[in-house]
Amino acid sequence: MATDLQLYRSEYSYTSPDMPEIQARALLNRARAWLNCFCNDLSIATQLGKPPSLVFTSTTAGGANPIPFELKTWWRCSRFNLDQDFYLCANASLLEIISDFNDVSFSRGETNGMLHPDEIQGFVNRITAVEREWLDLFRQSFQKRHDLAIQWRDNTWPFLVAYAKLVVLSIGLRDTMELGTKENNPFREPCVEAAIGILTQVLDRMDPLDCVRYFPENYFIITGFAAAFLLNILHPKLSFLVKGRRQEIISVLQGLITLLGLSQELKVAYQAVSGLARSSGRA
Repeated sequence: MATDLQLYRSEYSYTSPDMPEIQARALLNRARAWLNCFCNDLSIATQLGKPPSLVFTSTTAGGANPIPFELKTWWRCSRFNLDQDFYLCANASLLEIISDFNDVSFSRGETNGMLHPDEIQGFVNRITAVEREWLDLFRQSFQKRHDLAIQWRDNTWPFLVAYAKLVVLSIGLRDTMELGTKENNPFREPCVEAAIGILTQVLDRMDPLDCVRYFPENYFIITGFAAAFLLNILHPKLSFLVKGRRQEIISVLQGLITLLGLSQELKVAYQAVSGLARSSGRA
């Protein structure tokens, strides 16, 4: 429907200074709706491990760019822009990298090929660059704002960045382990750091704002993905991935269980795995 309505058309994205308010808001809403479609489609596809639905080829939308306008300027192109446009554009910038990563991953998957570690690191470097770029823009544009909405969105940014890194790094970890690189795997520590970072952000920064109960569904999925990764590497057969961070991992998982009030069955499963981890000895 979004492509049928041609929401991706760049001429429908920007306003002009003399444009009437109703028309300007309508154009901004079109672009805003398209960005939400792009972000949600790609986010869900990434979580399911499938290609996105919005695919742009020579026969789809005339080969149009999925985001036909400059994200760093669109969010402030009009006096009618909303504060959340900044975060929508930041998230879209992050997901553009994930989109490129998915394109490469799925194309290699068709030939049973693996991504080279340098390719993985290249995507991680791009994510880090986007993180810093938008963080600088945030500090320049919202330094005098301290309301709850700004605090909430400010704290979701590191959460989403850590998830993007974990998605990319976990593929690198998997591929390099299949090639036999285990003990000195270059992606081991970054993966653990990203997963812990996601849960720490939820526990230490987002929960104190009393907004976790209002998480969109995909935020719970992101949190669950990070928790599942950490829970998995606590198993004795993967103890080489922990290396001295076992207690830190157990502590953050316990904090998440307490926060979410998880079921007794999951608590038992967690206790069983963490018990096995302890019995295998300290890393």
